[in-house]
Amino acid sequence: MFLHPKHPLATALAKLGTRGLNSLAGMSIIFYRAGAVGIIWFFFWWLLSAETPAKHATIIQDERIYIENAICETTKGVSKKVRRTAKK
Repeated sequence: MFLHPKHPLATALAKLGTRGLNSLAGMSIIFYRAGAVGIIWFFFWWLLSAETPAKHATIIQDERIYIENAICETTKGVSKKVRRTAKK
């Protein structure tokens, strides 16, 4: 389950245990815990993600074809040209 930082459930989960951690080890442990969760999430995502559907380790052939066709259909007519909004 992915939780956005502004989601109320993410805030509630982040608050769990912070009072106890603060009283046991000081304020800095709360930030170390948040950093550790971020590092664990990074490795989890790194192991389970792939650059393309064709390079994914656990995807089956039917899923790969479906995803690639869906991506192809949604990018038809989309210009690859980079447009700038402000003039220099």
